[in-house]
Amino acid sequence: MSVIQHRGLRCTWRCGDPSCCGSSPMNHSSARGVINHNKFDFRGLAIGDSRVSSLALSAEVRDTIVAFLRRCLPHEGVGLLAASREGSSLMADRFYPGRNIDSSPRRYTMDPADVMPALADMMRKQTRLGAIVHSHPNTSPVPSWTDLVEARFPGVLSLIVGLSPVVELRTWYLVYDGDGVAVGCEEVPIASVF
Repeated sequence: MSVIQHRGLRCTWRCGDPSCCGSSPMNHSSARGVINHNKFDFRGLAIGDSRVSSLALSAEVRDTIVAFLRRCLPHEGVGLLAASREGSSLMADRFYPGRNIDSSPRRYTMDPADVMPALADMMRKQTRLGAIVHSHPNTSPVPSWTDLVEARFPGVLSLIVGLSPVVELRTWYLVYDGDGVAVGCEEVPIASVF
């Protein structure tokens, strides 16, 4: 068994067990086009480190997310979810679709050319980055080891959409260690808004 060899490289835990959280061996090259959150001032843009009790998702936003992610098959799709804080809950305001520059069914990297305009629009509209959305084309919507290893935005939820055998949406609060590495997750309920 090996672990991450060097931060910033695209490596993942390799255990060899095919039932291991959908994780798969990665290449050992640096991620292309990745936005490093340490280079940007996200204060006021991300919801923050305080946990939320639920994510409220309208049928319209949910359907927009699912339709886009289905069009991305057979690869993982990716996007950003703008949200507003309502007490201890997040209210999803808008989904910003993105291109997966990895073109992979097991990993995603959202094209920075899609990320930056989405974040700028959120700032203009005074909404916040509530969740990073991606799909799992063939596995359940639970964070894989790859998802945890490559997570870089504490305080931002992870909304994962499983597309097979049925569509299932689940939201996760990622737990980070003192070095900013995601080491676990806790599910956040999704509340339907009509």
